[in-house]
Amino acid sequence: MDAPLERVPLFVPDGGMLPLTDALEFSRLHDEPTRQLRVFPSPGAAHSAFVLYEDDGLSLQYRTGAFAEVAFELVTTARAITLTARKTGDYALPYASVRVVLPATERRRVTLRGDGVNLLRNAI
Repeated sequence: MDAPLERVPLFVPDGGMLPLTDALEFSRLHDEPTRQLRVFPSPGAAHSAFVLYEDDGLSLQYRTGAFAEVAFELVTTARAITLTARKTGDYALPYASVRVVLPATERRRVTLRGDGVNLLRNAI
């Protein structure tokens, strides 16, 4: 794989999900109000999941319950993709929604289900 210094390659397996912020300004890392989830769905039947942990990133308030977890579950078939997100915890997320980014070549039916967090679709 070509890997010049100005462009670092990123390898993500089928079914992988990569949480990111949308911002390019790095001065607000602890209260960044945007999130995106890059999704790399498997071409056939598969299941993957992970939990995104959120807190204020500065204080020790997580010790008294000031944190949230967003559980993501990705289920794919040859014809459809379903992504579910479920927020638990009392911490108010610093973002209103998660922008779900799929490969531009993806043509399957996509279903997004959010419980406690909005999911919005976009393409790479």
